[in-house]
Amino acid sequence: MIFLSELSANILERHELGVIENRLIITNEQNRIADEMHDSVSQSLFGIVYATHSLKETWKKMTDSELEEQIELIHDSATKVAKELRITIYSLSSKKSGGPTWLGMVRSHLQSLSRLNDVDIEFKITGDDFSLPYPYHKALYRIISEATGNAIRHGAASRVDVELSLKPNWIRLLICDDGVGFDTDLLWIESEDSASGLGMKNMQYLTQSLGGDFQLSSNENMGTRILISIPVGVAELKNA
Repeated sequence: MIFLSELSANILERHELGVIENRLIITNEQNRIADEMHDSVSQSLFGIVYATHSLKETWKKMTDSELEEQIELIHDSATKVAKELRITIYSLSSKKSGGPTWLGMVRSHLQSLSRLNDVDIEFKITGDDFSLPYPYHKALYRIISEATGNAIRHGAASRVDVELSLKPNWIRLLICDDGVGFDTDLLWIESEDSASGLGMKNMQYLTQSLGGDFQLSSNENMGTRILISIPVGVAELKNA
């Protein structure tokens, strides 16, 4: 009887642990999807809002063909956002493969920013992200989105170059723009009251949270250069 009692307790304990584990998996998946919606959809929506605001200010100076072209660009971007939402919602109930790749989503986002803001954005990739853990996807997407957005909004850049090198044990991200630049010392001092400063702080935090190195260089009227190096696997060892 004692043996059966202990065996039953063991089985019940394992069952309860299994239930908890399944709940954690579901919770983590829900959080992942929520993060993806925030990273992808919210950034795209911001681009549409920004483009709409710019159009409101300049439409009177445009020709009919220029106005029609800009409206069409906004329409195309809104259609892409709707498609991303459908894909995300579908993934809540199905794990079907064949959806857009992470690199494809990054490239699509940069292309939308380029077209909506009339900025030349060059995206160069070396390697692939197939074995890259999700936290790196999340951080890199946010960094790329933040850096390119800052270059356009605050730097008034006409060109942004994004170079991403993905190796099994190392990630290198270089983002350069030809914008107005700034005094980096002043940026850190005023970061509490500066949207661009907070953005830089956030990029630095995301990089360091993965055990990486964040380097920023900029001068007035000489553009901005951000170099990020992240060793793959270091963050997992710290959290093990």
